Amino acid sequence: VTGGDISGLKLQWIESQIKSAKAEGKTVIGMMHHGIVPHFTTEPVDFPGFVVNNYAALQNTFSNLGLQIMFTGHFHAQDLAGQYFGNNQYMLDIETGSLVNYPAPIRFVEVTADRKQLNITSTNVTHINYDLNGAADFQTYAMNITSAGLKSLLPQLTISALMSQGESPEAASAAAAKLAATQVAQGVTISDLFVKAVLAHYHGDENLAPATMALLRELASSSDPLVKMTGQNMLSLATDISPADININIDIKTGKVKNGF
Repeated sequence: VTGGDISGLKLQWIESQIKSAKAEGKTVIGMMHHGIVPHFTTEPVDFPGFVVNNYAALQNTFSNLGLQIMFTGHFHAQDLAGQYFGNNQYMLDIETGSLVNYPAPIRFVEVTADRKQLNITSTNVTHINYDLNGAADFQTYAMNITSAGLKSLLPQLTISALMSQGESPEAASAAAAKLAATQVAQGVTISDLFVKAVLAHYHGDENLAPATMALLRELASSSDPLVKMTGQNMLSLATDISPADININIDIKTGKVKNGF
């Protein structure tokens, strides 16, 4: 179970805490595990358990009360996503990646003394005291380990999607294996592209090679429904939506984000 929910007495308690803090003149910044703003266009459909239930309603509720910046995790990606309502009303979701997968990122957050700006810098772990199994450095090791783990994720997602459409487990497994092994270029399979797309999203400020993006766009426009769905999901993962993700400055009043500072 990956989904999460904020409702009932829990929501009432949170609302009362925000109101009390604002009445005391405090700047309210939240933290929770699940995302409150989708970080790529297909996330609510293909990974619904990674955004909190009723996220759109919660964005409005919290923003109206004065909680407009939320630090999140869950998907293990270094990524920012914002929802802006006008009149300086917004919800900014600052997701931080996990140390258990590539690129093992860390964020450093500074709230300026006047409480008007949030300055965020990011770095990646580059060395640990551990046997790297022949990898050149820790970042290479982290990428190799994460890539190996992601190889099994595409078939799992495909099987789940096909079974939800009424396919038998056996038929879904066969179709998933065939899809993952399908070559889209010399020596490049759909499974390889999926790994590249997820790694780019994990890293933040996604920047895949033009040739790779062209392959993703080709898959996303396929006449085969399964290939098209998979391609659209991968293209969504690999396409960075505003704002920037790694080194940023946030105007707390307006929610405007600048890349670097």
